[in-house]
Amino acid sequence: MYHHHSLLLLSLLLLLFWVVPDSSSLLLYNPPPPGPVAGPSRAPAAHIPYIPETIIPAGWDRPLVNPLLQNVPVVPAPIRRRRQQQAPAPAMNMNTALAEYQARTRHEQQEQELRERVERERLEREERERQGGFEQFRRARLAQEQQELRERERVEAERQERERQEREVELAQRVAQEQLILRQRQERIRAAEQARNDEQEQEVAQRQELFHQALEQWRNEHEEEMGGHDEGPFDFEQPDLNNLQLQDNDGLQNIPQNVPQNGDDEDDDEDDDEDDEDDDEDPNAPPLPPYFRGQIPPACHPYQEPLHLRD
Repeated sequence: MYHHHSLLLLSLLLLLFWVVPDSSSLLLYNPPPPGPVAGPSRAPAAHIPYIPETIIPAGWDRPLVNPLLQNVPVVPAPIRRRRQQQAPAPAMNMNTALAEYQARTRHEQQEQELRERVERERLEREERERQGGFEQFRRARLAQEQQELRERERVEAERQERERQEREVELAQRVAQEQLILRQRQERIRAAEQARNDEQEQEVAQRQELFHQALEQWRNEHEEEMGGHDEGPFDFEQPDLNNLQLQDNDGLQNIPQNVPQNGDDEDDDEDDDEDDEDDDEDPNAPPLPPYFRGQIPPACHPYQEPLHLRD
């Protein structure tokens, strides 16, 4: 009897360790799902616990075949699906379904009320915090904005002052450069004018010198023609001022110059003045050179009149 009970207890222990995995295993033990099981072959016995076909070990992302079912005959999937489709629908108990619906609705309503109350309390707390610190926050924000505005104004004023100084320096440099250019231009103009004046003065001096040399040469020639006597005036005929003739030194044809006898009153007055001046002249004076007797020398003649003496 004792031996029989020992064998029975040992069999129960072996069955227990074979069905239920230990904590160190990756296998999960799932209880049987509610409702009837399709197929008579998968109907759980009263003394045999439910063994799932697939399991998802901890840390895995896909189901695996339960190794506990390796020695258990498994119905193929098509046959199992066909049996599930052919299985009659379980009878529905209206009272049970209504009770479950009411319980589920009541539970959802309680959860909704709880969420609304939590949200309302949170909003009220945030509103109280906002109302309490709004004035302080507004003052701090206003002070920060004023400080930023003053900083921007200071930076803008510094930038404008720097730009103004740069413009003034640039303007001063441009003015100095333009003044320097103007002074250099004036100096060049003065130098050119001075050089031109010097050249003109030199040319005038040369012509005056040539004129005096020619005049001296003419006087010497006429003194030799008169015999070199010093007594009395020269016996040259005075030129007729009313009938002057122009002649060149190369012996070309004389070109008479007709002087109008009857002119305007102003011309008559001028002629009278010239006659008076001629009357005032000394009749014993030496004759004038041919240059003053109405002869026009050629351009290369030494008797050419200087520029500053031309009328």
